[in-house]
Amino acid sequence: MNRSVEVSICIPTYNQTKYLRKTLDSIVSQTYQNFEIIVSDDSQTDEVEKLIHFYGEKYPLNLNYIRNNPSLGSPENWNNAISLAKGKWIKIMHHDDWFCEFTALDKIVQQAKNHPNSLVFSGIKGDFIKENRHYINLPSKQKIQAIKKDPFSLLWANVIGPPSTILFPKSIVQFDCKLIWLVDIEFYLQLLINNNLELIYIEEILFENCQDEHNISINCLQNKILELKEFNYIYTKFYPNSSLKNRFRFIRLLKAHISSYARVNYLELIYSHFKYMSK
Repeated sequence: MNRSVEVSICIPTYNQTKYLRKTLDSIVSQTYQNFEIIVSDDSQTDEVEKLIHFYGEKYPLNLNYIRNNPSLGSPENWNNAISLAKGKWIKIMHHDDWFCEFTALDKIVQQAKNHPNSLVFSGIKGDFIKENRHYINLPSKQKIQAIKKDPFSLLWANVIGPPSTILFPKSIVQFDCKLIWLVDIEFYLQLLINNNLELIYIEEILFENCQDEHNISINCLQNKILELKEFNYIYTKFYPNSSLKNRFRFIRLLKAHISSYARVNYLELIYSHFKYMSK
């Protein structure tokens, strides 16, 4: 019996198959199976395409593969995958993210069904390859309550983590292509503030990832100009008519929360705020 697709698993890919195999293996082994897979491929070789065709032949998947020519770049590639989704909910899985248990998707979908107007997310663990460091993101209930009270505080502490941790209703929301470093946080703010979604947290580690040389965040670390530009852009995008008092409060918070700005004086912070205002 035919069923309408409930979940669209959107996988933007670029030039690697090592971890993508883990992604696909973890998807096909899920106990919950009412999903489609959309792969939007920015690769410069055909390795990803060959791998996707292999999985398409091996498993009875509802699979949609798109090879972008020319490449779209990030986050346009992410938006392209989302735009092709037919499911009720969107599940983003980057090419270096995977489920770390068989029932992960089922747990997430059940929460979405119980809370239809919500952004559902869980904990994640992973590795920073270049730093030889392991991490776990499993925020406390206190941190979750703080985000529910003031979603904009995500700007100072991304307790949600990478987009692979979330599931959200299909909507017209897209990643802001003017951003690189804080693109995921701005996306969450759109969902929580502009779309008024409820934040639902599953206090379990359901995902794992491996941040290597292909990971965008790794290549943005300690880029002071980029960070100043994006923090100020997001603030003025969400609060375009903010008073001078509130703007200076934001600048003080910016100084207090970002250690890489320790040697930046307030004059530079004020200048950057008005220079990088959202337009």
